[in-house]
Amino acid sequence: MEPDVGTALPPAPHAALDEPTASARDGFDDVPLLSSRFARSPVEGGTGLSAVEIDRGRVLLRVPLGPGTLDSTGRVSALVTSVAVDTALGIAVHTFTSTRSGGPTVELRVDHHAPPAAGASCLLVEGVGVHEDRTCGVGHVSVRDDLGTLIAHAAGTMVVDPLSIGQHRGFWKDFTGVPKLDLTALPPGLDGTTTSTDPAELRLPLSPSIANLRGDVHGGMVMAIAHAAQARLAAAHPAPSRPLTTTVDYLRPVPLSGELTCRSTVVRDGRRFRTVRTELVRDDGKIAATATGTVVVLPND
Repeated sequence: MEPDVGTALPPAPHAALDEPTASARDGFDDVPLLSSRFARSPVEGGTGLSAVEIDRGRVLLRVPLGPGTLDSTGRVSALVTSVAVDTALGIAVHTFTSTRSGGPTVELRVDHHAPPAAGASCLLVEGVGVHEDRTCGVGHVSVRDDLGTLIAHAAGTMVVDPLSIGQHRGFWKDFTGVPKLDLTALPPGLDGTTTSTDPAELRLPLSPSIANLRGDVHGGMVMAIAHAAQARLAAAHPAPSRPLTTTVDYLRPVPLSGELTCRSTVVRDGRRFRTVRTELVRDDGKIAATATGTVVVLPND
């Protein structure tokens, strides 16, 4: 992976809330501290994500089922699922590894299952670290509603990037004045609109409202953007469908400036399943990520 190419956000001030300590160097050990950081961040704060439990190699997060959480079919939106699993994966892996720190997502696969049960009020997202070596860590994530329905399952790999105590200072970005992501009024591109007339192409202006805590585009948002691009192409297909699996390979970080261009190609168009591959290209022409999505083709009623 290439180094960070820049960010539109300044480092956080060295307030007591953001200072690493010997027992909680990165804040991933402290439930109230992590929930506070989530609340202040544009993506996690916009989805309502909060921490419930954190142990070594295990995290339990909560997402309320509020306005904008569900899509038009009654399923949890791909954006909420992607953000929740990517966040849980990162925390689970980074608290599992011996260095207790880490880097960006390398690969993430999500299997989409059922919609929430009637009467469910929130999602419970459990991440578990399962493997580490000197360069990467692997984890699993399950998403259930509070009535026990399995919504999604994910597996992914994260970079393990040891940092010294000093390097943690200023690690978290300052989001003062940055609007939180609004699930009921998504920005252009994520809401299906784009400047391109080609259904296989989606152009998304990038802004701090889709940033992660480091100041790049959130890994979950990268997957959500790929979902939006593939949904745009699916809307032009005569047969309806629903998501089955999505896999994203993260090649480079995406800075919070310019535009991200998504180009999709159908690689399988079968009677029961359809698979689409999408390249997400930065302004400099480099591919930031590739996404492969498989959907179940539904009968026309």
